[in-house]
Amino acid sequence: MNAKLLVGAFAVVATVGISSSALYQYGTVENDVEFTVTDKERISYSCGENDTCHKYLVTTEDNKGNVEVFENTDTKLHWKFNSSTLQGQLKEDCSFKADVYGWRIGWMSQYRNITEATKVSCSGDTTPAANANEAAKTLKALKPSNN
Repeated sequence: MNAKLLVGAFAVVATVGISSSALYQYGTVENDVEFTVTDKERISYSCGENDTCHKYLVTTEDNKGNVEVFENTDTKLHWKFNSSTLQGQLKEDCSFKADVYGWRIGWMSQYRNITEATKVSCSGDTTPAANANEAAKTLKALKPSNN
């Protein structure tokens, strides 16, 4: 009887743990967060007796001048396993539109995590894609309203 109780208790704890992680990751999703990357770094920290873990940090500024630091780490629940590739694509002085989840909790050194990011523009960018994007914005601004 004690073995069944122990297995049942373990199952309940495991279910609550997995459910709360999924609730946190999917319940705090925010799409289309726009920012400009101002700095990037990789930090290392102890995550076990003889283990060292790493995570990427991305310092950003939004169009209102607000600074926010995001983390860029892999996450199984979002099927994101490309944080190193994404970190290489997040260029300083470039603007991005990103999907993120989480909360910034300073005393826990916890940051919102970037799950996807799409480059919008870079300062001094003269690529055809950047020129087309700027042209589309200009046309939209010049288009008369139907009011």
